[in-house]
Amino acid sequence: MRSIEQQLSRLDLNLLVSLSTLLKERNVSRAAEKLYLSQPAMSRALKKLRIMFDDPLFHRETSGLRPTVKAQELEIELAQLLNSIRDFIEGDEFKPKNCTKTFNISIPSLMSYPLLLPLINELENLAPKVVIAQHSSSNTTGKELENGTLDFSIHVHNINEDSFSSTFLGQVYPVIIARKGHPLTKLKDIKIEDCLQYKFVDVVYDNPNEKPLQNPAKRFLEEHNLQLRIAMKSGQLSFLTEVMKNSDHLLISNHFLLQSADLKKDFTHVYTMYESMYAVNVYLIDHQRTHNNKAHLWFKQVLINSLKATILSS
Repeated sequence: MRSIEQQLSRLDLNLLVSLSTLLKERNVSRAAEKLYLSQPAMSRALKKLRIMFDDPLFHRETSGLRPTVKAQELEIELAQLLNSIRDFIEGDEFKPKNCTKTFNISIPSLMSYPLLLPLINELENLAPKVVIAQHSSSNTTGKELENGTLDFSIHVHNINEDSFSSTFLGQVYPVIIARKGHPLTKLKDIKIEDCLQYKFVDVVYDNPNEKPLQNPAKRFLEEHNLQLRIAMKSGQLSFLTEVMKNSDHLLISNHFLLQSADLKKDFTHVYTMYESMYAVNVYLIDHQRTHNNKAHLWFKQVLINSLKATILSS
C-alpha cells in the first residue's frame, strides 16, 4: 500500500490553486490573468484537472464557465484546504505586519465610502501589506461567502444558518444632506416639506446583481404621500457630491456618511428621520470555513471595531 507521501508526489498541488481561481472567476482568461499565467497554460491546467478528478468540471457557455456538480462539491472543501495550507506555511504565530492576504468584502454602494475609508487608514499602520477588495452587495452573498469569493459581507439582512456567523454592527437611519450655506441651513426648524421644495440627486446601482440598501426614507415619503423631484442619478457618489457643491440639490443618505472628513467639510445634515421604524439593522457576516484562520479572525475583530466606531459615533 502506497503512503500518502507517495500518492501526493504524483500530484501537482498548484493545480488546486488553478481550480480555486477558475471556480471564482468562471472564465479561463480571467483566471490566467489572476495567476499571471498565459491562457494556454491555464487551459492545460484545466485539462490536467479534468483527468485528476475524472470529471469535465466546467461546461462552456456564452457567459463563461458553468461548474459541474462535482466542481461545486469541490469548491467548499477546496477553500478550506487552501486556508489550512496557508496556515501551515505561516506557522502558529500570526503577525499583522507580515500579513499579505487580500480580504474580499461586499458592501452596499452608499455605505462603502464612510465605512471602508477609516478601515483602510487604520490598516496602513496595523497591516500595510493587507489588500481590501470591495464587491457590490448581491442576492448571492451566502453562496459567495461559502465558496470563498467573499470573506465578509456588510449586509442589511441577517443569514440565520448554522454555517454563517452574523455580528450586529448597529442601526442605520436616513438623513437628508445639503451643502454648507444651503438656504435650508438658515431655517431654525426644518420640516420635510421644506426639503421637498428642492430637487434631489440619487445613487443608482451599476451592477444589476447588486442588492441595494433598503431605503426607509423612500418608504417614509410613500407613507406620507410625498414625492421627490430628481435632478439626476449616478452610480458615482463623488460625482453627485460635486454636483451638490454647486447647486441647491439634496441627497438622501445614511446618517454616518458625513463621518468622512472630506464630506463633512462641505456638507451638513438638514433633516434626520430618527423614528425607529425607519432604522435598518446592519450586520457583518462571514462563513464558518474561515473561523479557524488566524488572519481572518484578527481582521474580523479589526473590522468590527472600525465599523461599529463609525456607525455608533455618528
